[in-house]
Amino acid sequence: MLKFIGDGVLAIFPFESEKRPPKSMCFAALSAAREAFARLDQKNQLMPETDGLPLSFGVALTVGKVVYGNVGTEKRLDFTATGPAVALVSRCEDLTKTLDADVIATADFVELCGDNAVPLGDHEIRGFAEPVSLFSYCR
Repeated sequence: MLKFIGDGVLAIFPFESEKRPPKSMCFAALSAAREAFARLDQKNQLMPETDGLPLSFGVALTVGKVVYGNVGTEKRLDFTATGPAVALVSRCEDLTKTLDADVIATADFVELCGDNAVPLGDHEIRGFAEPVSLFSYCR
């Protein structure tokens, strides 16, 4: 599932016990992020730079429950996703700029995926009572 959030996109890789086990889905999400960066690099090489700066973005990865579906009224209906995991991943994506890391993941994601994650320490995240352990992945 894809959901546009302002100038961002939320991609959900749903778990199912046998068809889509959590570890496989985390690897798929990390693989999709790396593919997106590979395509970005190709695009930046092919097109002239805008104002001297190449295009860029950040990716955040987490594991958690979300609620998704149609929300609204007959006149204004929207398919959306919400929940603590959505808030967390959105706020972690914002940190890609300040932590100078293109791909940031939470400890829950790293626990399932591993794949050479580099610790970034614990960080206060608005709306969350406890600091969140974050990690980075190379593109």
